[in-house]
Amino acid sequence: MKKISLVFLLSMSAFLLLSGCTTWTPPLSIAGPSVDQLRDEHRYLSALKVLTAQRDKSANYEAERDAIITEARAYQTDLLREARALQQQSQFAKAQELFEASRVELPQSRELDEYAEQFYAARDRYIQRNLDELTRLRAAPLARQHAAYLALQKAAADPELQKVVDRHLRDVDYFAPLIAKVGTQALEQGEYARAKQYLAIAYQLTPSLQLAQQLKSAEQAIAANTQKKQIARLSEREQRYRDLNFALQQSIDQRDFLAARDQLEQARALGIHTDELDAIQKQLDEVIQTFVSLHSDTGDRLYADGRIEDALRHWVQADLLISTPELKEKIEKAHKFIGRLHQLQNARPSSNAKRTNAKNPR
Repeated sequence: MKKISLVFLLSMSAFLLLSGCTTWTPPLSIAGPSVDQLRDEHRYLSALKVLTAQRDKSANYEAERDAIITEARAYQTDLLREARALQQQSQFAKAQELFEASRVELPQSRELDEYAEQFYAARDRYIQRNLDELTRLRAAPLARQHAAYLALQKAAADPELQKVVDRHLRDVDYFAPLIAKVGTQALEQGEYARAKQYLAIAYQLTPSLQLAQQLKSAEQAIAANTQKKQIARLSEREQRYRDLNFALQQSIDQRDFLAARDQLEQARALGIHTDELDAIQKQLDEVIQTFVSLHSDTGDRLYADGRIEDALRHWVQADLLISTPELKEKIEKAHKFIGRLHQLQNARPSSNAKRTNAKNPR
């Protein structure tokens, strides 16, 4: 025990002796980057911070500070120009990376804030447009393939095949909420056919009570709209029928039977009030038959009196409404007679002129 204490005392004495002969020096501090180095790296806020910390050692602090701010603004202008060019090329990811990496070292500015707001709004719109398009393109194929992948999931023991199934299920997990969102938005906007399409797909991929209720709402809205359209079309047809019926009666009263026939045909095409139209058809046929008989008989009397052209006019009026072989023959005969008469009339002046020239030779 005494030996141990003696050794310990000797060791402590040696340690104290050596400690007294040695001078302790504190560790050297690690120097940070200089202001110039930070400016070269476009780290302007850091450069201003270092410059401010060394303000007491700077002979021209204000001038150096203004120079850094001027340089930062020039760099900001170049940065925004490059970011806008990338944005116009739809390279939003690269533009965002460049912008965010540089903005943290630039002094606060209104131009930067305004551009940031515009940039992120444009980026979000661009992303949403493409995401909407991708959702639209993926919706139907996912729905068509889903049952087959579920069957594979139950039967697949092969790890590689299971990876394929898992990839499909990850796509379902990602796109099903987006598809449901599109359907919900369409439902809120009154686009019920589109809502039904997307909600049905979303329900097929990930069934839920909420989707079932939304899908039912879309189907009910479609049925209600269909009924409204049918009622509106029926009302339009009814109004159209009343207008045609009024015009038809006027045409009959004015003996414009060709117009009456056309109006009656249009009324029949509406597919309503067929019994009433049958009665009008019978009335019109009787009136036309009476009209045709009257003009045919009048033409016969005029022809017998030698008034061929007047007779022809009456026969033509009758033929326009009810054409018969007998009327066709009468009209053809009248045309031939009138044609020969015109030939004779044209030939007479020539004969008279020849006789005059013979009596009065030059």
